[in-house]
Amino acid sequence: MKHHKLVAGLAGGAVLSFGFAGPVAAQTEGLAVIEEITVTARKLAAEENMQDVPVAITAYSGATLDKYGIRDVREVAQIAPSLRSSQSQTSTTSSFGIRGIGTSTQNFGLESSVGIYVDGVYRPRQSSVINNLVDMEAVEVLRGPQGTLFGRNTPSGALLFRTKAPSPGAGPEAFVEVSAGDFGLLNLSGATSFDLSDTAAMRITGFTGNRDGFVSDINLGSDAINDRDRWGGRLQLYFEPNDKFDMRIIADYSEIDESCCAALTRLNNFTAFGRDDGMGGPVFGSDALLTALGGTVITADRFDDQVMALNSLPRSTNEDAGLSVEFNYDFENSTLTSISSY
Repeated sequence: MKHHKLVAGLAGGAVLSFGFAGPVAAQTEGLAVIEEITVTARKLAAEENMQDVPVAITAYSGATLDKYGIRDVREVAQIAPSLRSSQSQTSTTSSFGIRGIGTSTQNFGLESSVGIYVDGVYRPRQSSVINNLVDMEAVEVLRGPQGTLFGRNTPSGALLFRTKAPSPGAGPEAFVEVSAGDFGLLNLSGATSFDLSDTAAMRITGFTGNRDGFVSDINLGSDAINDRDRWGGRLQLYFEPNDKFDMRIIADYSEIDESCCAALTRLNNFTAFGRDDGMGGPVFGSDALLTALGGTVITADRFDDQVMALNSLPRSTNEDAGLSVEFNYDFENSTLTSISSY
């Protein structure tokens, strides 16, 4: 049975690419050999050995992400060289940069410097993939301009995400994962895959994640800011009637409803630095004016207390839904691939 590596869309986080984080030494008859790492960075019908691809690539399999405890799309930057992930005000202002080059997401009119692809589907808004990484096949980080294959919105590189696909004939498969941590962290995820017939299979994936915040507001509550409240699901159908044709349909949905992001006071400006009133006296700054008007100012000595004073909690919401269809037809000397998505 012919098996193609395809691509799909995920509710808030997904992964396209195949490979491992790095070479793994294996012993064969007393000799150390290097395990081959295959990638799909050049969009060819078959995967290639990463050492034969003239692109600066870092590839991570789903097993490697599990090994390092990567559970969030933005956490990939913790293990990927040259990849930067930032979030300023809300989840919709999240962005990625490669080799120090990125694009501000606070202006939706600016086009991305890093192309984001989920199972082959381009995501023009980088924030649309911000969510938990669940049931992933692999991730590839392509460094440097990728416009020849991936279009104009990749001057600094591309992030390719791919989710695990169902496989006819593989039989039933399922997993459930529960993780807990500080601040009431509780993540629950699971997936199941089963055959519908000899040529069709289905995979269902779901997740939810919750955590208290770690920044408090003096009036609005303790540990209320920078919390986690997210969930999502993905439904896939794979059909392979013969060795020449296969099709994959993916529907996904996810939500984020959190309070983000906190900006703590590291330095106050009760007085203007480096200035005086001409008679040796201080020049009062904006914090002094706010205090005089009855406002609440958190002083710099309370920075480590992780406390703020706001009129209302900053709300960070994100809703992501999609449908994608991919089919591949294998001619004798070439392969036709079509990906349509909404």
